[in-house]
Amino acid sequence: MFRTTMNLGLAIMLLLSCSQLRSFASNARAASNARAASNARAASNASAASNASAAGRIESKVETAKGVCDFLQAGLLWGTRVGGARFTISSGLLFNVQVVGADQVAGQDENSDDPSKRWLDQLSDSSFARRKDAAEQLKVIGASALPGLQRLSGSFNPDTAMLAKRLLIQIRKDVLLERLEAFQKDLQLDSQLRNPEVENGLPLWTLFKKSMGDSDGVRNLYSQAMERHAAEFIELQVDGSDVEGCLKRILNTSIGRGLFPRETISTILVLGNSKNLWPDALLKPEMANAIEQRLAYNTIAFSTNPYGELNRKLLGEWCSNRDIEKQGQISFNNYLLLVNNCQVTEALPKLLAIIEGARIPAYTRGTAILYASALATQEDLPKLEHIINDQTTIGSHPVAQTNISLRSNLGDLALIGLATRVGLEAESLGMEGVGDAASLQSSRNKFGFANNADRKRAIETWLKWRQKNLPDWPKSPVKL
Repeated sequence: MFRTTMNLGLAIMLLLSCSQLRSFASNARAASNARAASNARAASNASAASNASAAGRIESKVETAKGVCDFLQAGLLWGTRVGGARFTISSGLLFNVQVVGADQVAGQDENSDDPSKRWLDQLSDSSFARRKDAAEQLKVIGASALPGLQRLSGSFNPDTAMLAKRLLIQIRKDVLLERLEAFQKDLQLDSQLRNPEVENGLPLWTLFKKSMGDSDGVRNLYSQAMERHAAEFIELQVDGSDVEGCLKRILNTSIGRGLFPRETISTILVLGNSKNLWPDALLKPEMANAIEQRLAYNTIAFSTNPYGELNRKLLGEWCSNRDIEKQGQISFNNYLLLVNNCQVTEALPKLLAIIEGARIPAYTRGTAILYASALATQEDLPKLEHIINDQTTIGSHPVAQTNISLRSNLGDLALIGLATRVGLEAESLGMEGVGDAASLQSSRNKFGFANNADRKRAIETWLKWRQKNLPDWPKSPVKL
């Protein structure tokens, strides 16, 4: 066997290769004739006839090989095989010639037990009808054709490679759906009678089980997700290098008006929470932002039905583990919108991190204060009290039918948030009341004071009321 790499632009190298091919043709003919004669003397008549037939096939292939040079000069060969010579052309500039000995050719002809081999070869045929026929036959053959298709997917012939890749996806999908059907049938059995082997090799099932546990609800949710996003599941199983690309396609799923089906939400959050899938264990800010923006408008999917509870668990994990400290203002705003719309109490530590962020815009920090006030438990409320000292200005607004303009700062938002949650009337602080915690997410500029003297009186009122009504709270960090 020998390999020769030639540049098509070099005529001399082309002629040398043609000379080599002619030499191969003569040697192959002599070797095949000698082999046929030897086998004929040593074997029965039937065996001799078989070998003579093989020799005839080799003779035919050798004659074909002699004409390869003409094909090369015409530039007609692209990833094809003639007799014992294999040719591949890359970008129309370089090609490789690999000539295999006659014994090897005969061996391939005699041992062609693989039913997919014929159809794999035909997949590179110049006839569209024959390529289509080969594709249909390979679909029928199924899993045993996958190794050959995998090799063809790297062909220098772009049409062959594309067709092989499509068949790989289709056959893998068919195989996995068959296994998923067995997985679903197993689900109908008592848990003690189930066959654990049906789980083996199901893409992403391990991540689903790790994220939500192993229950009938989780298995049903996984089955629905697998059926809807089979192509992405298979791609992630075969080559997990493009998690972002798969997730972008999944984010384009919709059942109308921007709503996600429940299994899509599960898939998005399972992938997003699995940090080991991402480079440096961190999603790109743009991707995290896109996920939060879409999920923020799917509040209904996190309702109290069993699947909603499962997705709610995943959402809590997303919000509590989100690496928001390095993100920009847009990402913060979408994160806050998601937390507020879905009432994610697990996000409180992240909200506090946003509030304390010195480089974070004051308007965003103000939003986080109001949302944290609304979501915090009674035990967590004291964690917000020190913010009353923060005098960072966030805006002002005029009072209707007066010449008074109220100025708001972050401390004012913390004060109204705490007062609302513990039952202190906002009017006693000289501020406009908001009713209840759910109403705190209103205009940040709504809460403020006309001057610092009014603000100081409000803080004194708070401290006195707190000391009398909240004796179990820790010592106040607020300074007048």
